Formats: sequence, structure tokens, C-alpha cells
Amino acid sequence: MRATGIPALLTALLTLGTTACKAKPEAAVAHPGPPRARILYTIPVLPRSVVTDTAGADEAERRTWMVETPFDSVTGFYRRELRGLGWTLVSDEGDSSKVDLYLQKGGLGLERNRLSLWGHFQRVGPTATEYTLIASADTTTTPARAVPPQPLQAHPRS
Repeated sequence: MRATGIPALLTALLTLGTTACKAKPEAAVAHPGPPRARILYTIPVLPRSVVTDTAGADEAERRTWMVETPFDSVTGFYRRELRGLGWTLVSDEGDSSKVDLYLQKGGLGLERNRLSLWGHFQRVGPTATEYTLIASADTTTTPARAVPPQPLQAHPRS
């Protein structure tokens, strides 16, 4: 690129950046994002964890953290803390480098207001762990006592 092309390129980039920054703030307010579930705020976060990703919708949310803590200490912390908070461990699978936990809390079975929590824990190094928690709320109004389905009756052909 010639020396005269660099100033022109910088001018174009600065103009584009200035124009983008002058967008009306009302535009952002007029179209707020979808509401997010607020379930993970009840889950303890391991000290020194740094959020690396987050996403959510109205009935579920996900967060990923990185922490300079050994893998076994992180998984042990969450197994212990979540049980102490009333979560029921449904599934605990993994090996020496990754673990997947599935827990439920609240209305188990057909009752409403059940919370579900999935945890994925990955060894990143000898002293670092990445972990993701995904929480969802089932707020359906399914009755606590369901009527079993009736078998279909066979009708003879005419």
C-alpha cells in the first residue's frame, strides 16, 4: 500500500467509527432484548471465577466461567454446595478431564415450578478449569396428580 493510502484509510475508519457512535440512544431503548431468566443468581460462584460468556432467554440462562482452581476442587465445590442448597443430583458423569452434572430443585415429577441445572466442567490445565452452568425453570401448570392415559379400544371392522 502506498503511503498516501494509509491516511485515507484511517480517515475512512475514523469517519465510520464516529458515525456509529452518534447513533441515537433511543434506538437501543426502543428494542430491548428478550427478558432473561434469573435463576443462576441463586447459584454460588466459585471465588476468583471470571465470566467468559453469557446467554439467556425468558425461561433459561447460561454462563461460562474460567477459574485458576484445580478441576477436582471446582467439581467438588459444586457437588457439595448445590446439594446443600437443596438441589437433587440426577446425573453425574465424566472422567479426569470433564464432568457433566444434572440437578433438579423444586417440584419434582409432574409438579410445577421445577428448576433444572446442567453443569459442564472442563479441565483446562493443571490449575485451571472452565465451567458452564445452564439453568431453566419449568413453570407449566401441569397438575400434580395426572390421570393415566386410557388404552384405545379396538373396533371390529364391518
